[in-house]
Amino acid sequence: MKFFKIIPAFMLSICLFFVSTFYAQSERYPKLDSLEITSFLDSIITKAIDRYNAPGAGIVIVKDSSIFFSKGYGFSDVENQLPVDPEKTLFRTASVCKTVTATVVLLARDRGLVDMNTDVNEYLSLFKVPQKFNKPITLKNLLTHTPGFDDVYIGKSVRKKEDAPPLGQFLMEFLPERVMPPGEISSYSNLGNALAAFVIEEVSGKDFEEYAVENLFKPLEMNSSSFTLQDFQKENLYKGYFFSEGQLVEFPLDHLNDYPAGQMLTPLNEFANFMIMHLNDGKFKGRQIMDSATVNEMRTKQFTHHPAFGGGSGYAFGVGRMNGYYNMSHGGGYLGISTLMYLFPEIKLGIYVVSNSSNGLPGEVCGAFFNKFLPPDTTVSKTEYPLTDLPEYDENIDRFTGKYRGTRYSRNSMTKIGVLTSMLGRDMPLWKNDEGMLMMYDHKGDIRRLIQGEPLFFQSIDDDYHINFREDEDNNITHVFTGGTSALEKIEWYEESWFNQILFMVLITIFILTLILFLVYRIIHRRDESKSLNYSLLKSASYTAGSYVLYVLVFSMIMMFLLSSEVQQIGFAYGLDWYFYVVQIIPFAAIIFTIFQITKIVKGKKNLINAKYGLTVSAVVALSSLVMVWFLNYWCLLGWRF
Repeated sequence: MKFFKIIPAFMLSICLFFVSTFYAQSERYPKLDSLEITSFLDSIITKAIDRYNAPGAGIVIVKDSSIFFSKGYGFSDVENQLPVDPEKTLFRTASVCKTVTATVVLLARDRGLVDMNTDVNEYLSLFKVPQKFNKPITLKNLLTHTPGFDDVYIGKSVRKKEDAPPLGQFLMEFLPERVMPPGEISSYSNLGNALAAFVIEEVSGKDFEEYAVENLFKPLEMNSSSFTLQDFQKENLYKGYFFSEGQLVEFPLDHLNDYPAGQMLTPLNEFANFMIMHLNDGKFKGRQIMDSATVNEMRTKQFTHHPAFGGGSGYAFGVGRMNGYYNMSHGGGYLGISTLMYLFPEIKLGIYVVSNSSNGLPGEVCGAFFNKFLPPDTTVSKTEYPLTDLPEYDENIDRFTGKYRGTRYSRNSMTKIGVLTSMLGRDMPLWKNDEGMLMMYDHKGDIRRLIQGEPLFFQSIDDDYHINFREDEDNNITHVFTGGTSALEKIEWYEESWFNQILFMVLITIFILTLILFLVYRIIHRRDESKSLNYSLLKSASYTAGSYVLYVLVFSMIMMFLLSSEVQQIGFAYGLDWYFYVVQIIPFAAIIFTIFQITKIVKGKKNLINAKYGLTVSAVVALSSLVMVWFLNYWCLLGWRF
């Protein structure tokens, strides 16, 4: 009898447990009120448009299986005063469309056309990815940004779609060099995503866009959407702008040769259908568009640099937590467009924000929305920092100190100078203090102290932060990982930007002083010593110095001219004009003059007493020229590395 008395009590406790659990979850479930959201977003977005001098913006929020909120702000066409219409206005999604491309690839996988872990070369017939590192590149690598490709930017776009080569032809000519082993280091790759799309072309026998429309867009009723601009879309196409010299400048829609990685055009309300499908385990309007297991696979962490990192990469989606909520996200940006998408599968909430200019509006709007309607759980106990009761840690950390550079930059093209000028970010320093702690700066510029609790893994004692290192077969540190998808490579002292900036100034100073010395010498001595060894050596050195000064002047003038126009906004996406090829001849002229210099120095060394002045100057210039050759070659400025 006691047993039967226990059962009701047990069942009651179970029920109370589930009720309390549900209640706890419901407390965290956002309570969304349409009127409150409308008032809040109207205020936030209107202020952001003014602050960023943006022409317009749009937002769509989906909840459960439908659109909860959708609205346009400002103008999609400033000249004609056309308002942003979330139902009609077609915006380029920029890199957010990588998630769409990945979805199409996974749909093809579910149909048995491809395998995520097979060497992509088995699917490619037009060209092959070069073998390297004794590891093949797979679709999984391509969709998690871990193929190890170098970054390529020059020539990735054309003005008009009609001028674009087929996707396969473009990739065959522009496929980047493999610079890192696949599957080990995250380095964002547009062409990697585009290559995954081309694999689908190869196995399906259809253009990727055609395959995407048939297998994804039509089932999702995205009838106005496409990956590239179609004639029927032009009437509702947005106009992109950038703010320059106090006014908005229109940027006509161009075409990305790697279009699956950023070209897709869609109205906000149609893109909402894509979000709804992912939030509802592959279902849209009661139809199973994508297998639920595949949807879960896409949102599951497929790659991270260390299990302790909260973030990582799903298939194209960045995955992690925002204020305690698990989310999938992706952002995008290009001249005339900024986009950002967040999906919260646990609460079936999604948000997509777009602005038709290059700015931080989408991030600001999303951040404000999350802080207001998805605030962090303050009831969860937090560790107090800085830590006072420190665990035992390894104080022998000298091999981790040094400078580190973000992995996403071009190692083989002229755009590498973006690193030298800090346009692509600064080298990150790591040093140690007297207590044997590793030191670094946080994003605010404050010093952060870290201790090594386990091999290669460090934890901060000042905040909830971790970093992890990678070493090679010889136990040399090669990389530091500051997040699930954030990686920096260790560089030598002679590669550091500050050192090269100083070196460049020293070399140019030497060359300019040489020209001045030769000019003064010639004025003083007129033609009295025109046939002397001193004069001959100084003249030869001036040719070398003058060539380098001419190159720097002409190159700088061209860059200043270009950077004062559209190129300042878009870089060299359309390639380089003919005059760059001409300018790049000058350093080779300097090298030829250097060879003549060295020849004269060798021949004139017997007359050192009579020509020590000229020999000294000429030797310094010749040595400086050799260093300059190294400098130009390291920064991909020697030759035609476009």
